[in-house]
Formats: sequence, C-alpha cells, structure tokens
Amino acid sequence: MGGETSVEAFVEHLPAAMRNNYVLVFQSRSLQGASRANPRAILFTPKADLIVTFNGESSQRGYSDVEVMRFDPESKAFLFQEIHFSSDRTSGNSNAPTLSEVNPSRCTVCHGDPPRPIWDSSPLWPGVYGEHYRARLTGYEKAGLDEFLAQQPSHPRYRWLLGADRLAEAGTFRPSAQQTYKAQEQVPPNLRLSLLLAGLNFQNIAARISSHPDFASAMYPLLASLSTNCDNLAPYLREERNSSLFAELQSFRARSRRENARQREAAMLRTARGSVSIFEGTEDLADFRFVTERLLGFDTGAWTMALEKNTFDFSSPLSSAFLFGLLLQAATTADRNLGDLAALNASQEDKKFCSYLRRRTAATAPAQKPFSVASTATARHTDLAGSEAAPRLLAHCALCHTQGPGPKIPFQDSAALAKQLLQVSGNGATLLDEIAFRLSPEAGVRRMPMNLLPSHEDVRDLLDYFRRLSAMGVTDRYSSN
Repeated sequence: MGGETSVEAFVEHLPAAMRNNYVLVFQSRSLQGASRANPRAILFTPKADLIVTFNGESSQRGYSDVEVMRFDPESKAFLFQEIHFSSDRTSGNSNAPTLSEVNPSRCTVCHGDPPRPIWDSSPLWPGVYGEHYRARLTGYEKAGLDEFLAQQPSHPRYRWLLGADRLAEAGTFRPSAQQTYKAQEQVPPNLRLSLLLAGLNFQNIAARISSHPDFASAMYPLLASLSTNCDNLAPYLREERNSSLFAELQSFRARSRRENARQREAAMLRTARGSVSIFEGTEDLADFRFVTERLLGFDTGAWTMALEKNTFDFSSPLSSAFLFGLLLQAATTADRNLGDLAALNASQEDKKFCSYLRRRTAATAPAQKPFSVASTATARHTDLAGSEAAPRLLAHCALCHTQGPGPKIPFQDSAALAKQLLQVSGNGATLLDEIAFRLSPEAGVRRMPMNLLPSHEDVRDLLDYFRRLSAMGVTDRYSSN
C-alpha cells in the first residue's frame, strides 16, 4: 500500500495493466457482495500472479475491503489477504487501512487449506459477465451490463477501470465471423483468466507433489498416468497380477464422472436466466489422481478451482500435457535419462519412454497408501455441542456462518440453534424452511453450502439433524411454560 486511505484511492493507484485487465462478477458467493449494476471487479496482472477485488455499493457485503491474492514464484503457493479500509473517501476519515495476516480463516473457509483460487471451469462461468464461452450475452446479462456501463464513467471506484467500453462490444465475448476469418479473435476476459489461473494451479500442484518425500520413486508412475502412450496402469503400480486394480480404477473414474456431472448441473443452475450451454467433455485427471492418492496419500478433492469442492473439473485452455511438462522438469533433476527419453514419447509408436518408466517403477515404487478419507468419506463428526453425532456438513455450515460471508447463525451451538429453527421471519418462513430451500437445487445461485456440492445422503443427514433440533426447541418451549 502506498498510503492510500480509501478503496477508491487504492484502485486509482493500481498499475494500468491491472486496471485494463479484469472480469466483472454480478452474482457473488464470496465475502464481497455483487449486483448487476455494482459487480465485484476482479483485476489481475498479465500473469494473474496478483489479483485484487472490490465491489461498488455501500450496502454490499465487503464494501470496505479489498481482497488480494498473490502467487509466490518460489513456493508456488497462493497467498490470500484482506485490506480493510475504515471508510470510503467521502466520509473524510483518514484512518490507515489494516492488512490481515496471510491466509486468514475468513479466506481459507472457502478457498481451502492450503488455499487455491476459486474460478469456475470453462466454458461456463456462472455469475460473471460473459458466462458462456463464445456465446452472445443473454438478455439478463446485457441489461445488467448496460446498467453498469451507464454509471461507470462517474462512479468513484469503477471509473478507474480502463477500457470498459469494450464490454459493450459483441466481439469481446463472441468473435464475429469477420474476426474469425481475419484471425483477429481476442481471448474473452473470462477465458484469459482461466488460462492464467490454470497454469498457476498446475504449478502449485506440481510443486506440492515434487516436494513429497516419496516423489523420487513415485515420479515414474505419475508420469505414466499423464502420458497418452503408457497404457494400463497396473505395471506402474506393481500390481500387474492384481485383478482388483482395474475394478478400483474404473470405480474411481466413474466417481469422477458422476461428481463432475453434478458439478456441471449445479453450475448451470447458477447461470443467468435463460442461459444455455453445451459441454464437450471434462478433463478430470482421474488416472493421475488415482496414482497420486495411492502412492503419496494426497487428497485430490481440493485441487480443482471449481466452486464445488470434491469435484474434479480441470477443464481449461491448458491440458494435462502442461502438468506433465512441469512434473517431467522436476523429475529430470533426479533422473537425467527422462529428458532424452521423453522426446521419444511424442511418437505413438515409440514405447521406450514407457518401458523405462515400467522398469524404474519395479525397482523404486513406494508402498501404496490408503485412499484419502476426504475424497471418499461418509464419516460423521462429533456434534459441536458435544451431545450427539452430527452430520459432516454441520462443521462447514458453522465455519461459513461464523467466519465466512454467511449471516450469523449459531450452528456451533445446538441449544441456541434449536430455539431459532422454528422462528418465523418477515417473509413468513421459518429458518428451517429457509435452510431446506437453500440446500435444494431449486435455490440456484443461492444454493448452500456455498462452495461444496454435497451428496444426497449428506443433505438428508443435515436436514434430519435440524428437524430433530427443532423438535427439541418446541419441547423446551412448552416445558418452560
């Protein structure tokens, strides 16, 4: 910070490259609220190694804060912080802003620990202007964008954004036939951010894997799982005669496809009204994640940048070949033969690279570890009030509604929650009714949990728990009378 005492001054002094590089979020599920006329602005450097975000209306959640994400080139880690300004420029208050610690719990409750960016997978970015790749803006989006552009030149914050007029041009989000014919297409803002963040996320994953104590031996099966030429994973896992391995892998692949289908459905429900989309397939890195979980014991459910955790959509302009290159670079420092042999891997006929991986696997593969509990768990946590077994989702609800963006609800105090569940709000619905709706697909963009796609069983367990608590609240009410 350079001494700025308001969000407006902070944005004004950002580099021009950032103020010219941004996407606008009109439906936000983050600590910062958003609307169509006052979207959450996500500004990023040409490499997206620095991102800052803010919104534009004083009644919005997080109006006095700037959120910052940095990518550390040495550790390859994502670092999140908040800058809190005590007031806006018009108040005359000149108190110095405060900077949070790195990766505070308010950030990690949604971004995970270790944290990663949350940015939906192409070709769909729900709640962001230009939701659908290579598609015209919907009427809902266009009307909202018109509202934003009408006030942008005089808005105390948005006026510092450069090139906002281009958002009104059809070619920004969907190239014309003439642009395509003349090879003048420009990468839409959402896709550009996807490309950059995917590259950083793959660097983060590769760094975490290559720093594992068993990487020197596990690197051979890991490279085989990312190569299109190395068929049949069994030899690389020292289980060539294990008849159950193929069944396990098939089950792992099927689960990935199933969870990604649910994630895509949830993403569609979060899009603007009238939106349509076509998905041509999802890259889920299933074989690579299978090997990683077996040999290194990692939980790969938190690797994807998609909003819904425990899904596996890595679709982006970058493919697994980019991740293969990163791991190969790390592996070559330990085994120089890999560099020369990898050049032969480009040929479908030449199997020398894969043969070498098999031989090295037989000599060095580490012992296999059990699959990560987090990626397959149906386990239940202890109740936060210490009374009875509580559903898995309850801890997530408690975090989001104490440290995250959710309204304050005492999910961590079962006695207090029992008294509130049947209280009627101004719209005539009880808190229990509201929770049940928010857990359903019909809630669309308002669906909860906000960054998790729970199973039907998890939702059922959570609702049953709340219904039992509400019954306790009724009993307590009558007994006190």
